[in-house]
Amino acid sequence: MKTAILTALFATMLALSFGTAPVHAAQTAPKAATAPQDANAPAVKKSKTGICHAAGSSYYGRTLNFTPFATMAECVKSGGRLPKR
Repeated sequence: MKTAILTALFATMLALSFGTAPVHAAQTAPKAATAPQDANAPAVKKSKTGICHAAGSSYYGRTLNFTPFATMAECVKSGGRLPKR
């Protein structure tokens, strides 16, 4: 009995150290690319600093003081710039 427990423990430790441990479904489930957007939300937000943030970009949700635009081209044409990140 002790041998079986020690063998199972050793196998688990070995698997964990080499990254071959069993993977649970929760760990492999695909994550949503972006949070769902409001139907009335603009496609592009130009921040007060002049940076154009497209829906789904990393700073889109954080941009609160903005001018809305339908396309990225319109935003850039109005004097905005693309984000560096």
